[in-house]
Amino acid sequence: MNGYEIIRLIGRGAYGDALLCRQISNKSLCVVKQIRIDTAKAAASGGGGAKPDIKQVRTDSLGCGWFGLTSCGLRYQLANEVEVLVKCGTTGHPNVIRYRTSFIHTGASGTGGTGSGGSGSGTELCIVMDWYDGGDLQHKIKARTHHFQESDILDYFVQLCFGLKHIHDHKVLHRDVKASNIFIDRTSTGIEILKIGSVALLPIEMICC
Repeated sequence: MNGYEIIRLIGRGAYGDALLCRQISNKSLCVVKQIRIDTAKAAASGGGGAKPDIKQVRTDSLGCGWFGLTSCGLRYQLANEVEVLVKCGTTGHPNVIRYRTSFIHTGASGTGGTGSGGSGSGTELCIVMDWYDGGDLQHKIKARTHHFQESDILDYFVQLCFGLKHIHDHKVLHRDVKASNIFIDRTSTGIEILKIGSVALLPIEMICC
């Protein structure tokens, strides 16, 4: 991937990988979520009827004319994912993971294939988000050696409420709020700031129509 140095694989799902990367231009760490378009195409073709296409959101960042994505349903799904990330993840809310950009990547991954942490060859939609080295809330819960203080639980709850309100204010629903989708950012003074992961987001109009 031009502009990004892949450090290691941090997650793998049915449609792609999540990679810890370093952005070469500013040396900052980030997460690149790779969605394998061939795999997504196969899933889309096996599903129900195609949804109507939506306006092309952020085509400046996706570019490349969607690389021949002729499936209306697939274009809808991928465009929707980017659209909701732009809506919720670019406003700088402290309790929502920050979206940076997205782009289309083709060819073999920068690490030389799946064995080294990449998705291999093919065409991928890459979504770039901030990286937080505090891990996720699920890991923190499992690693604890004592009960959480009530004050800490209340602080976490309030932060999550603020993050969800921000998402709902943009007429978006989060369909998968769970501890493994909540990330921890630690300030220089040790204060923990929770970030709701920007996955499983769905515009409200898709539910209400």
